[in-house]
Parts: sequence; structure tokens; C-alpha cells
Amino acid sequence: AMADAAGRPDSPMVEMFQAFPQESAIVMQRGIELGIVCNVLLVIHCAFLVNGHWEASTRIDSALRALCLVRLALVAPRPHFWIRTWLLFAGASREATPSLVAQRLVDIYAHPF
Repeated sequence: AMADAAGRPDSPMVEMFQAFPQESAIVMQRGIELGIVCNVLLVIHCAFLVNGHWEASTRIDSALRALCLVRLALVAPRPHFWIRTWLLFAGASREATPSLVAQRLVDIYAHPF
């Protein structure tokens, strides 16, 4: 039996990976894709807020602008991790047998990088 990151063979994620390996890989990939779309939309919104209110002069406007700028700066490394994680799940879905797919998914779950 496979074990999760803490060594528990009965983890719900491990059970799901074992019962539905191909489907789990696809769902994990689609989850990453959906997260990317949502994050990109939020970042675009944040950029529009910063651009549209750059001249605002109140203290709260300056604070909100600063927070938006911090958010924009912190999003810079995300595409690297999105792509890397998506490639891990895509690679898992291309394994030769369902048991190899399940084992690779458990490995990704336990040690993503």
C-alpha cells in the first residue's frame, strides 16, 4: 500500500489517487489551470486599480496602492511554480500503467519539488 507524506496509507488523497489515478491527474491539472485563470484575473484587476488611481492623494488610497503594488511584486514567481507543478501532473498522467500514475501522484503529493 502507498503512504502519504506522513506515512499514513489511508490518507483520503492517497486513496483517491489509487482508486482513480488517471482522473486524479486530470483533475489536479485542471485545478492548476483554473487557479491560474483566477489569479491572472485578480492580478489584472489589481494592475488596473493601481494604474487608474495612481494620482489619488488620501492616505488610505496610498496604503491601498502600496498593497496592490506588493501583490503585483509577489505574483512574479508564481508562473514558474504553476508551470512546474502542471508539468509534474501532466507527466504523471503519461505513466504507462494506472499503478505508476498513482505512485507518481502520491510522490508529487508528498514531495512536490
